[in-house]
Amino acid sequence: KCHPDIKADDWIPCQVLAYKKGSEPDKIDSSKPQGLWGVAPGTTPDEDGNYDPGDIWYVFPGEKSPPSEDWDCQGTWVLDSDDWPPYNEPAPEPKKFTVCNVTQLGGSPEDPGTAVWKFGNGCPDVDDDDWGLAEVLAYEAGNEPEDFADKPHGLWGLAPEATPDENGDYDPKDVWFIYPGDDEPAEDDWNCCGAWLLDSEDNAQWPPYQEKPKRPEGPILATIFPEKKALKEPIEDEKNKGMWKYSPGKKVMDAGKKPMDVLLYPDGADIDEKA
Repeated sequence: KCHPDIKADDWIPCQVLAYKKGSEPDKIDSSKPQGLWGVAPGTTPDEDGNYDPGDIWYVFPGEKSPPSEDWDCQGTWVLDSDDWPPYNEPAPEPKKFTVCNVTQLGGSPEDPGTAVWKFGNGCPDVDDDDWGLAEVLAYEAGNEPEDFADKPHGLWGLAPEATPDENGDYDPKDVWFIYPGDDEPAEDDWNCCGAWLLDSEDNAQWPPYQEKPKRPEGPILATIFPEKKALKEPIEDEKNKGMWKYSPGKKVMDAGKKPMDVLLYPDGADIDEKA
């Protein structure tokens, strides 16, 4: 008869010694798990004196005996092996966290379910300060779900000197979540606790930042026009187009009175002076 906190399917075989009432040894080793055993009500043995295994019940240690009308208690059982407990311990439930940028933490104590992004090399093309909120599930190492690799995920852990408060909670700034694929801190620089998984069925919360447009690797061709007040017709398709701008009172050069094609280079690019 299973323990109420353990699913029946999680129990595994276990060797025990079953003593009939009155045949128990004078001293039963109290350090060994033990309990009562019996048979289902109205059960009768076969011609060899054996009962159907489904009708022989063993009560978990410490559990109350069923009412007398619900079973026929036969005696006491004692564990006859070192295999205890005889079930697979259920995996601990993941912890839920709201992960934010450390700059988003307020001055007052935060909800213990709050944590922060921790960056190694950081996310390409995204500044660390641009990271926002994400709801995640934090699993202890080895307890990740089977579809773990199909969702955004990474490692999580604690700052090296982090200590819990009286309720077992940590300061949010000491609970670190690593960006997927980012470098893990050195072993001495943190305490890795396990892995995290995005808590979203459709990954709608990912990525938790606004991606910046990628800058061109080389120059792009653009057309510069006179100021709007000098234009006789509106500019169509404004992509890669702009206008000359002068300081107040400065005379407009002749070059600024008509459209001109130019090359635009990103910062740090090598400029072809012959172009």
